[in-house]
Amino acid sequence: MKTTDKDSNIKPSNDAVESEKLVNKPTEQQSVLESGVEFSQETADVAAGEQLDLALPESQIVAMADAEGKESKRKDKKEQLEQDAEQVSQSADEQVVDSEQSDAAGEEAVEADGTSEAQGEVAEALAEQSAAKGFGVYLSQLSTQTLVLGSLGFLGATAYYRDQDSVELPIIDSSDVSDITENSGAGQVIYTAVLIEEQNALEGVTFSLEAGSDNALSINSDTGEVTLTTDPDHEIQSEYSFAVIATDASGNSSIPESVTLIITNLDDTAPTITSAVTAEAINENSGAGQVIYTVTADDSADVADTPIAYSLAVGSDAALSIDAVTGEVTLTDNPDHETQSQYSFAVIATDAAGNASESQSVTLDITDLDDTAPMVTSGATAASIDENSGAGQVIYTAISTDLGDDVADTPIAYSLAEGSDAALSIDSVTGEVTLATNPNYETQSQYNFSVIATDAAGNVSEAQSVTLDINNLDEVAPTITSAAETVVVDTDETNPVIYTATADDSADISGGVSFSLNDTTAYASTDSGSAESTVSIPELAAATQHVYVSSSTKSEDGNQETVVVSYNADDTTTTGLGLRIHFDSSVLSASDIATLMTNDLLVNAVVESDDSDLDGDASTDTYVAFGWASLFGAWPGSAPADLASITFDIAEGATGSSAINFTISSNAAGYAFDGQNHEVAITGEAAPVESQLSIDPATGEVTLSGELDPATQSEYSFTVTATDTAG
Repeated sequence: MKTTDKDSNIKPSNDAVESEKLVNKPTEQQSVLESGVEFSQETADVAAGEQLDLALPESQIVAMADAEGKESKRKDKKEQLEQDAEQVSQSADEQVVDSEQSDAAGEEAVEADGTSEAQGEVAEALAEQSAAKGFGVYLSQLSTQTLVLGSLGFLGATAYYRDQDSVELPIIDSSDVSDITENSGAGQVIYTAVLIEEQNALEGVTFSLEAGSDNALSINSDTGEVTLTTDPDHEIQSEYSFAVIATDASGNSSIPESVTLIITNLDDTAPTITSAVTAEAINENSGAGQVIYTVTADDSADVADTPIAYSLAVGSDAALSIDAVTGEVTLTDNPDHETQSQYSFAVIATDAAGNASESQSVTLDITDLDDTAPMVTSGATAASIDENSGAGQVIYTAISTDLGDDVADTPIAYSLAEGSDAALSIDSVTGEVTLATNPNYETQSQYNFSVIATDAAGNVSEAQSVTLDINNLDEVAPTITSAAETVVVDTDETNPVIYTATADDSADISGGVSFSLNDTTAYASTDSGSAESTVSIPELAAATQHVYVSSSTKSEDGNQETVVVSYNADDTTTTGLGLRIHFDSSVLSASDIATLMTNDLLVNAVVESDDSDLDGDASTDTYVAFGWASLFGAWPGSAPADLASITFDIAEGATGSSAINFTISSNAAGYAFDGQNHEVAITGEAAPVESQLSIDPATGEVTLSGELDPATQSEYSFTVTATDTAG
């Protein structure tokens, strides 16, 4: 504010004007001190301004004092005043000269004007003030006389005493420090420049930023609002520096108010997950509820708002859960490679400020174990075997596969399940099942067992039930069911059927029965000079074991008969034969028995009484037993072959003929037996005529053929034998 003569009730005298002119005379007219320091115009202007302040009313003087107090507190920011003070300090001598000039001017004004003593005192006070202010003396340093005169309003007249261009500088009262938080947004008002309260009435004041202030800042010249155009980011710029200047309508500018804007650092950086992208693989079947991964994170890239909370990202496997505090990820299921070989999930770390990390994708592999049992692939039925086929034979071999899993722990061990037949055993390595006993259909027709396969991991297969059937063979001889009877034949009949044989073969399986006849008739001889026995060699039939007398020789004295028993078949590799040779011990007695076939000989010439009439001939009462058995099926090795030679002593007084019959105790499986019976002619009698009896092997009908002459042949006798297909 400028003061004119209209603003004051005191009009300056001419002496006062002269005094003012003296004080404000141009710089070039001022004397130069001996020290060489020039009294600058700037210093004079400041002094004039201070004098103008004293010309104000009392209220404004007090306000100015308050403003000066604030400025005193901010000396460190007012470099210009400090520089002025330093210049004044260096020009002490100059102050004295100036003061004397001011006093002289005051005295001249008083004398010229003839004023009263009071007016002289005013002039003296003004001169004192002018000298003091010219050298930077503040209001508090003024003399009591000057302050008193100012408060009484006498100083209004100094408007003409001082420089008409002296002004009241605007004084900024707002703080020199401000702060905002980072990321709080661009375009925000971060500071408002205001003048001291006493200068609120100043008009036309504008605000500006001093050159060198931060480019990101702008100021509203009318309101003094300073705006930050960018969004503050502590990591990019932690503070902004600027200086505000207030300029009044007359162009008078305030001392720049330096301000520092501090950007408060926030936690705006998300944590970084430091744990691995792959969880350590776990074994399948290792149990539910186990911790399979632990998340770790680093939040040191910014200020850290703790604690960090952990979570699973959307889309993570539903079987997984995470502890928000510890970061432990738990698998709720019991892992099974065959059901799910891998789990995928993503973990997120979020700090207390809400900054969420990038999701870290993690995979968990499930290690495949051999947890699937083998499977027995061999059949549920063993190939059937024949009864009597021998003990210790392998009847089944277990086979399995262990491909039900991606891994296979070998080798596989085989065993029989509990409850399997005790006669069976198994090789744990090969899986071969052996029947320890000789199978017999009549004793046990079927064997049951179960096989189990166990792999090296201990996985046990389901038991495979197996059955072994024993084939029933026809090993029981048929039984003649037709009666032993006496039949009367009419001589007028021609070839009559005199008997029909029947048999029962139901004691075992039967493939049919065939009948044979043994003629035991004592035929009357028509030639008493002949005592030679006749032999009959049978024709070879397929799959038939033939036994017959190949030679029958009488001794020279006629008291002995030597017979050779022979064998023939179309296969010489059979399992053997059990043979019985029947004879009538009342006519013939075995005096010498020679075994001619010794291959695989098991029973050698055992003489037994035929109490059971095994040959069905009542006239025979004794038999000689032989037995041959080949374990490897190689009997007799060649054919025909002689089995035995028997020399019979003929009983004294015996006549006619005596029968030698053949039966078996056993024969080779699959073979029929044909025993060709023989008649031994007794010494002194003719050999019998050809037999008149015959039998139909299929029907069992016995036919009597030839001429029937009761005078020559009054009776006939015979035996019938039934033989099944097994012999």
